Amino acid sequence: MSPIVTKPEFRAPSDVLEKEVERLNVPLPKTPLAVVATPLLGTWVNCNHQAPGLVRLMISAIGNGVMVHGFGAGTPTPCD
Repeated sequence: MSPIVTKPEFRAPSDVLEKEVERLNVPLPKTPLAVVATPLLGTWVNCNHQAPGLVRLMISAIGNGVMVHGFGAGTPTPCD
């Protein structure tokens, strides 16, 4: 089995953040930080009808987590 090769442009932002925290010697919090997602929950609609990208996001709470479901511009209906 060959090793997995990850190109830098395809790394998750958390991978980049981890390396930046190490590089800058930023102290990490001793306890995990909690973010209240309530203000973000619901259906977000892109008002620019000419936009070629995301046209709708559905954000919902699932237990202690958050689920984001995006829809891209498509014809005749948005792509799931």
